[in-house]
Amino acid sequence: MRISWFALPVAALTISGCSDWPRFANIEQDDGLVAAGSDPRELAAEPNWVASLVEDTDNDLPTTVSTEHPLALGEGGIVSGNLDGLGWHDTRLAEEITDSDCSGETGSRSPREAGDYIGDVDFYLLDVTEKGTLCASGQFTTADHGWDMLLFELVDGCKVPMGPTMQPEWQEGILGFGHGGALVEWGHVVEPGNYAVMVAGYFPNEQDVSLDYHLALSLSAAGPEDSPLPCPIPANGGDE
Repeated sequence: MRISWFALPVAALTISGCSDWPRFANIEQDDGLVAAGSDPRELAAEPNWVASLVEDTDNDLPTTVSTEHPLALGEGGIVSGNLDGLGWHDTRLAEEITDSDCSGETGSRSPREAGDYIGDVDFYLLDVTEKGTLCASGQFTTADHGWDMLLFELVDGCKVPMGPTMQPEWQEGILGFGHGGALVEWGHVVEPGNYAVMVAGYFPNEQDVSLDYHLALSLSAAGPEDSPLPCPIPANGGDE
């Protein structure tokens, strides 16, 4: 439907006359609501940061990474990691990941059908004990590189990644794939089980670079119909 130009002055007057109509900033806030313009993550409770939750062993395969503490609701952990080299090769054959306890199961760290990282890749294993929103926040010392911060579900009793986790249909794509900048964050509802969070740099191809990062992982409650709730702000970097 076309709008007549003659109607525009009337519409302008109507809008102007409603300029004092209550907006978010003028509405009295109920308990549990965040004021307009605020970060919704302020609703999330600060986790109990467990220092021994995960370890950074700078290994490229999840078969050598360990965890010392199960991840329950309201808990989290933070680690300081380092990537020695980063980059991506479109035709490089990704190394298969196997585990002797998995009855021949094999997996791959590559998020694509072809190609693999040419630099360092770090895996962090998580033993999630309850259903909830798994929150990941990766802070990097530079905003000039491209990062992947992927979530893999592991075969029961094994440390074999069975493909990266996909985002909900309305978002599309792989969770944590193809990001950049100094901060990468996501929240995803998971069931109890074993998971691995993988950190790797895909751009540019620099095998002689050494870059530091901090990774905060925590488990918050899940929302209705398995929707993720706001993740906590990793204040204090998880320091106790």
